[in-house]
Amino acid sequence: MFELVISIPAVLLVLILALGCYVLGRNRGRAEATSLPQFAPPAPPPQFAPPAPAPPK
Repeated sequence: MFELVISIPAVLLVLILALGCYVLGRNRGRAEATSLPQFAPPAPPPQFAPPAPAPPK
């Protein structure tokens, strides 16, 4: 068979990275939860709005 070697520094690095991602994600999630939900992209300014359709004849 074969031997699987896991080094302690590699395990510690993975644990530190996982903890960092958890903390950053939790902070970002809490910040998004306190902001107002955005259901659609914001409307463009009036000068960039599409032209109005031609009136019927």
